[in-house]
Amino acid sequence: MQMAYTTRGNLPPKGKKYLFVHAAKSNFGLRDQLAKRILAFSDGLNYSIWHTDEPEAVFSELEGPTLGSMLVFIALVTPEYLALCRSHGAGRGSGTPSFLEALQLRGIAILPIFENVDTISEFTRLFGDIHGIFLTNPDADRLIEAQLSTFLPDDELASTITREAFTSTLFLSYRKKDIAEALEVMKAIHNTSVAQCAAIWFDEFLVAGRDFNDEILESLRACDAMALAVTPNLLEAGNYVMDKEYPSATELGKDVIPIEAHATKPADLSAAYPGIGACANVNDTHAIEGLLKKAGFQGPESISPFATYLLGMAFLFGISVEKDEARAVQLLTSSAKQNCVEACEELGFLYTAGLAVKRDHDRSIDYKLQAYDLLMAEEPSKERTEQLYELLYGRDGLCLLLKSKGRGTRNRQISRAFIAYLDMVDDGDEAFTLYRANANSEIADLHFDGDYDPDLGTTGLDAGSERLLEAQTAAMRATNLLNAYHGDDKDEADFLKATAYALLSDVCRRSESVGEAVKYGSKAKRCIADLERRTGHLDHKEQARNISMYLGDLLMQVSVDELLRNPNPLRSIELALPAIREWTDTIKRARELMEIHPSISNREGMALALYNYSRITSDGKVKKMCRAEAYHELRKLQQETGDGSFDDEIEVVGKATRWLDRRRIDAGKDIPSIEMERLEKLLEESEYYAGFTSRR
Repeated sequence: MQMAYTTRGNLPPKGKKYLFVHAAKSNFGLRDQLAKRILAFSDGLNYSIWHTDEPEAVFSELEGPTLGSMLVFIALVTPEYLALCRSHGAGRGSGTPSFLEALQLRGIAILPIFENVDTISEFTRLFGDIHGIFLTNPDADRLIEAQLSTFLPDDELASTITREAFTSTLFLSYRKKDIAEALEVMKAIHNTSVAQCAAIWFDEFLVAGRDFNDEILESLRACDAMALAVTPNLLEAGNYVMDKEYPSATELGKDVIPIEAHATKPADLSAAYPGIGACANVNDTHAIEGLLKKAGFQGPESISPFATYLLGMAFLFGISVEKDEARAVQLLTSSAKQNCVEACEELGFLYTAGLAVKRDHDRSIDYKLQAYDLLMAEEPSKERTEQLYELLYGRDGLCLLLKSKGRGTRNRQISRAFIAYLDMVDDGDEAFTLYRANANSEIADLHFDGDYDPDLGTTGLDAGSERLLEAQTAAMRATNLLNAYHGDDKDEADFLKATAYALLSDVCRRSESVGEAVKYGSKAKRCIADLERRTGHLDHKEQARNISMYLGDLLMQVSVDELLRNPNPLRSIELALPAIREWTDTIKRARELMEIHPSISNREGMALALYNYSRITSDGKVKKMCRAEAYHELRKLQQETGDGSFDDEIEVVGKATRWLDRRRIDAGKDIPSIEMERLEKLLEESEYYAGFTSRR
């Protein structure tokens, strides 16, 4: 497969972070535009974006060395791209992964970039639910840049690896056509005890045509020895290894370690490369180690846990070594067993993302808990605080994973301990205000508390319970902290403030203080609406939709409670108006999100907004249309993802839709079925519908 690269300023690709963009032939123009946008990012100077004009060849090169050197595989998803994938059977089958999933298990991050919203359903059917970004999203560049920063090593890490992980350096000489054999030689060298920590300089791949003379001579001077990947191709007259690299190495007095990848006649090799000596077979680790020892390689007596972690990261990203995800995971696991915090954090990320390993949230939690315990056991310091905060509350942080597994009590214990930690190191830095507010919000969050907490044995969420009182105190503390915040990160502060007000509202609602719940819910909406208008960021839009949905849910409960206290059907529409207005706003926000980013969560949010609006409106025709659309969207999600979690929602919406089909649709006269037994009799006697039950 022939490949080409693009870099900012047409600089050489060596030492840069490799990204591959896969596109159908008819989309090459769009592909090139995307490459230019990515190279314009703040870190774009450090990217090398690769592509091929033979996109169909990618499917037969999944195990090849070129794709294996990539850190991120960007799929440019268009109708033509999906047709290309279908024609080559690249989607997932019964028990078999798709080609994208196969790449992910090789340690290559997958980033789908969608041309528009029309391709999401077919892409999900072929490849599953892989998070992607839509070019139609006004936040597209920011989102792509943020996602790449998650997948790619930062410069500080690369510098630390180069400085601390390696004990020696080898120069690898090989023919360009022998890149696969060269990678096998590198693996064979690293399988020895004396060179397991050796950096290997090699001139990357498919970059013929550039003048390497100065760079190669400089690299040869700096290395401890030269390894030579031996194949019959070395005997071809006029090749660069024969004419330049080997003579330069001998002139500099460097030991040459020949490792035979394919049988080559010794006499011919000696004639072409005078003084080369006997070769070691690529599969003979003992012989290779003997040649390395003869060249002076001894290897370290022991490797520290942190150095083992750095080596693992080097192999994970291919920094001065071949990219080898299996070796990377092995090294990281060994380092984690020796209680290296950084290794535990990285394994937690890998198991959450499904990179180089099969996705496993339980194992991710185990490693992140180990990292947390190790950090908390250290002497408290301001330097470790940010690391702890990111571990707990960052993207796919430990607290979120614990809640998703129903371990809310453990999550709250950790947040309390983090607040105590902050008290020991806080020197008045405004950033600590945000840290403390976020931790208090976690304590206040009741959203994931189900009917049974495995750590407590019960939820304890009755009105007036100790759990609710603690949550209320924590939510109030969070809002007070954020109202007093005077730091520079106003956007983050306002986002946390909106979240804290929404949590406080939820606590009041569960404590049966519905009036207070409405007050704080309205504050949450005003806060997030101001932030959304100011930034236009997608995550702020999604949070605005979520809070509007919650507030609509709350206002419908208010109308129901009032109707129960004073069952006057003539007041039902008047009572329902605030909820109707709120659900109208929710649907507007949900539709906007569907246009710019139709993710699974946004599509589900759209369906639930429609369904809940249908339960409060008195217009029977609107009611039926909303439920039909909601049911159709949920069914599509279920079919595309195979996710059984939509079953309950489909059953509820489907039942309500079928109920409407059996009755006369007459605006203002229809009475739908509901799930609240206490309202059934009342609503059967009413000409108007104002019933609602909150669904969690």
